[in-house]
Amino acid sequence: MRRQPLGADQVEQAATLYSHGFSIAAIASYLDTSYNNVRQNLERRGIERRSRGGSRPAADRTHARTVNVQHGMTAVLLYTAGGPLEAVAAAAGVSTSAVREYLADAGVPIRPRGRSSRHHRKS
Repeated sequence: MRRQPLGADQVEQAATLYSHGFSIAAIASYLDTSYNNVRQNLERRGIERRSRGGSRPAADRTHARTVNVQHGMTAVLLYTAGGPLEAVAAAAGVSTSAVREYLADAGVPIRPRGRSSRHHRKS
C-alpha cells in the first residue's frame, strides 16, 4: 500500500524534530511514512541535511533511560508548541525534571517558570 503524502502539520513536525537532532529515519518511523518522504519534504523547505554521524538525538544521550525516542519526539513537539512542562511530562509518562533535561539536551530553549507576562493583569 502506498503511503499518503505528509500534511502541512506533519512537515512542520518533521522540520521541528530534525532541527532538534532527530534522524530522518526516526522521524519517518514516528510519522509512519518513508525515509524518502521525510527527506524530500525537508529539502522542499530548504532544510540542509546534516552530515552522516551528525548531531545525536537527545535520546542517545544520558537521559535515554528515562525518556525514549518516541516520548522524546512527543515532548519536543508539545513543548515547542507552547505546552506547559507539566503537561508534556504527563503525556510522556515521566517526571518534569526528566523532560526538562531531555529538552535541554535536545537544544530546546527552556522557558522561564511561571506564567508569562501576557497573563498578568494590568491595574
